[in-house]
Amino acid sequence: MPKPIKSNTSPKHTRYLSRVVDLYHTVFCESSHARKLLEDLGILLDLSILESSKIGVSNGSLRSMLPDNDNQ
Repeated sequence: MPKPIKSNTSPKHTRYLSRVVDLYHTVFCESSHARKLLEDLGILLDLSILESSKIGVSNGSLRSMLPDNDNQ
């Protein structure tokens, strides 16, 4: 098993990144279009692979969840 990569990322930023990964994964799981695109490319995925690798896709919804400026 490879050693984990050390990161200088703060715990707060790590939590944010984890939430983004979860959002993208949820969007992928709910998007028949995204799954069909992979199938059209010949990439057939088992549900257990989808869960364990957190495969995701961005649909632009994250932008609507972010504050309008960096001060918020």
